Amino acid sequence: MGIFRLSIAVSFLLLTGCQTKEAASGPKIFGSLYVRYLQDGGLLKAEASFFKGDSAQHAKPITILGGVSFQSSGMEHRNIQDKLIRYQYETTVVYPDEFTFQVQDDQGKSHQFQLQMPPVSQFILADTIYLDREMTLELLPAPQSPEEEVAFLFTDQTGKASLLEIPPPISHTLTLMPAQLNRLAPGTYQLYLVKKRKNFVNEGVYRISCEVEYYTEVKEVVIRMPAD
Repeated sequence: MGIFRLSIAVSFLLLTGCQTKEAASGPKIFGSLYVRYLQDGGLLKAEASFFKGDSAQHAKPITILGGVSFQSSGMEHRNIQDKLIRYQYETTVVYPDEFTFQVQDDQGKSHQFQLQMPPVSQFILADTIYLDREMTLELLPAPQSPEEEVAFLFTDQTGKASLLEIPPPISHTLTLMPAQLNRLAPGTYQLYLVKKRKNFVNEGVYRISCEVEYYTEVKEVVIRMPAD
């Protein structure tokens, strides 16, 4: 499912490259923090990577003194073709209220970064979707922040997936128009609702891009041609 999001390492470079106000002189540490939770099975995955340089465009991948911890547990790291050092962690757990990454700077001082996003407790929609009709979905609770987004991930019986993103603002009731569904062929689909939050932290020498994704339990839906 990670194929359907832009690379965190790339997106944080684009985002930080647009920053014009610098809070401190000298080299910066640019980082990307990513958390994904699957409601089905309670699988929690976290990733982190860091780069250092005078600008985001010229920053180089770095390892962190003492490693990186997530929820007070150490993260494994991999060197990916000398272009990215990725710290990663996986476990099964009940969805927590907050996600905490901790790092040390070159002087051994600890820094924490917290990510938060309420989970989806329920989403309700019809079992059958007609391509000539509006589709209404109820989402509980509704997103509380303009940084929260929603996407629908449809997977057909051949394994082909289609992602339909809904930009904010988002209420507890979502309506999809036929024009948004016309790329889907009739058939049976597995449907995940994906809730996402992205934000940016500018603190001291740190420029951190953060993203949380929550995948609901799967629902089976049938998409049909217009009714007679």
